[in-house]
Amino acid sequence: MIQDIDAVSLVQRYTLGMRYALDDRVFRYAKAGSTLDTDVGALNALFQAVGYSQVNAALQGAKTVVITLDGHAAPNGDGQLGDNVIAEDELAGGYMLVYTHEFYHPPYSWTINRKILKNTATDGAHLVMTVTIDRPLPVALTGANTMHAECIPSPYGKVVSGKPPAWPLMARMSVVGFPTLSAQVDEYLWLQTWGPVYAACGPGDHFGDSDVNRNLVFNSYGAVDYPAAYPNGQHAGHVLSNFRLGTPGTAIFFLEITP
Repeated sequence: MIQDIDAVSLVQRYTLGMRYALDDRVFRYAKAGSTLDTDVGALNALFQAVGYSQVNAALQGAKTVVITLDGHAAPNGDGQLGDNVIAEDELAGGYMLVYTHEFYHPPYSWTINRKILKNTATDGAHLVMTVTIDRPLPVALTGANTMHAECIPSPYGKVVSGKPPAWPLMARMSVVGFPTLSAQVDEYLWLQTWGPVYAACGPGDHFGDSDVNRNLVFNSYGAVDYPAAYPNGQHAGHVLSNFRLGTPGTAIFFLEITP
């Protein structure tokens, strides 16, 4: 490997989200957006970049789609700051959804989900963006006002750790993996996304403290807890091992984010 799973780098060695499997564990390549804590899950700090926006006509088999942002005034526009500014290739590694009409109204014809390879920039005034996708379009796009697109950036492009109030929006973020090292801002690293891993517990919790408490969820800052405490929390995994007499065991659990 150019960059081992137990190493960080200021130089990007792999594409964001690249998968590496090792025994029962799986890792994904990511970029730190804050100093990372290895005891809690790293959260995706990038929000949806393009909302309900018009797509231009495109031929069947095309691998580029032209999107015109809606252009709502800041802070209600597109982009991470809501100012309709999106940097070149900022969406690389993310995903684009194209659908006819509104997906919750007839006609229910088709929806296309594609990975984004690159994108041109918008600057808040020029709102037309060309998105290059990983696979060709299965149908032609007519460009009619019933065709729209939405885009999200790579979930691995800015991962953060911390506790409220340091990150007041953390409750709106999803855990994407556990850092293998305490990386610093703008360093690239591997996140564990599947398999046995250690995690900090919620206050007063102990893994496997009864015969039936096996399922685990994430709390708002990436530690693990029981569903009773966070009934709508993101699924984290399950308790892996108790002591012989059934008493709580080590805080190693089986992580179940991305296999």
